Amino acid sequence: QKWPQSACMRVGAMVGPYLGQPQGPWMGLGTFGTSRWSWASRCCVAVVLLAGHHVWWSNSSGGMEVAAPRVRAQEDPNNAHAKAPVGEWPRPAEIPGMEESNLIVRVDIDPAIIAAVELGAAGVARLMAKSGGEILATMGQEGWVVKTVDEAKGIFELSLPSVRQEFAGCVISIPAPIFRATVRDTSAKEGGYTERLQGDLILQNGKDILKVELGFPFRTTLAVSAAAWTRAKVGSNSGAVQVSSYVEIGLNVPKVPGVSNVLQYFVKSYGKDSTVQCAEALARGADKERDISDWVASGLRAAGEQLDSVMNPKKESK
Repeated sequence: QKWPQSACMRVGAMVGPYLGQPQGPWMGLGTFGTSRWSWASRCCVAVVLLAGHHVWWSNSSGGMEVAAPRVRAQEDPNNAHAKAPVGEWPRPAEIPGMEESNLIVRVDIDPAIIAAVELGAAGVARLMAKSGGEILATMGQEGWVVKTVDEAKGIFELSLPSVRQEFAGCVISIPAPIFRATVRDTSAKEGGYTERLQGDLILQNGKDILKVELGFPFRTTLAVSAAAWTRAKVGSNSGAVQVSSYVEIGLNVPKVPGVSNVLQYFVKSYGKDSTVQCAEALARGADKERDISDWVASGLRAAGEQLDSVMNPKKESK
């Protein structure tokens, strides 16, 4: 009818350190087996204690998410195919901070295909005929800064705008990230897609770059270091702009339950949004690639419309 008091005290001593109370109230669990506790109460408390101990053990004894020195993140079922590019240019040899990471997130971003509204395929073709550095500059959006390091080798420096995202009761922010970009001309073809270039971007200022503000259960702010690189592929697809990317980010995640899941979601969301925004910027740039024939055609259309309005004036309605 009663559970051994010594066994209950050992359970309290086991779970207490996880909750920051190695002694005190938790040692009072020795009364757990006495007649003062109903069987329903005993079962509920036992489940809570075992669950708490499981969480503590997972996060302090080599759990999947935070085990040292380096552990892959559990793959999201929707991104289980994500892997480093094979049969292409090799992975960058040096990625600052990657070896110190305890969580690696790898994501393949689906291609973003955006049409040029005004000039269509003609504008896209003219854009793709430019140099890699010019295409990279066109990809730059508001707040981007593109500096040439070595144009002959296709090396550039990119400074992107700061980021702040709110979701699931927390806020993640990043100051302006700086990337070293290496651009290479390519010519791969598949179906309607013709690749124009590949660019490898490597994060340069990843030390404590992510600020994670948690609001539940206790308000706290964490600084997370990141090591990252992405391979972007740019080309045309049936007359539209196409951009896709592979992202690999190493994070030095603190031992706080749930933080790794939040960061994985942020990485995937940020990667997808950035890819779409780059494709949209290139499509807008393609619409600006007019040549003399476009200007002549535009002028003739305007003149024709003006002549038509003179020859066929609209009657005023009575």
